[in-house]
Amino acid sequence: MLIRYGYELTFTCAEPALMLCLLDTHRDQAQNIRYETPFETTPAIATETYLDTFGNHVRRFIAPAGDLTIRRDAIIEDSGRPESG
Repeated sequence: MLIRYGYELTFTCAEPALMLCLLDTHRDQAQNIRYETPFETTPAIATETYLDTFGNHVRRFIAPAGDLTIRRDAIIEDSGRPESG
């Protein structure tokens, strides 16, 4: 089955703030992504990613004072069966 997922989140910061977001697909599922837009911010700001000790992509950036919107849209293929632990 195909699952569409995504987000559009707006934050309002009184002053610049460090943000860490774990919103990217886990690297174990990368081969199942059928469509994905680039990570986008409004206003455009620089972001960087790194892997944490659990293999999650962590996105790090400094949110500017005022409004910041982040967004992404994607489709992933999944069997629908429970994951084995």
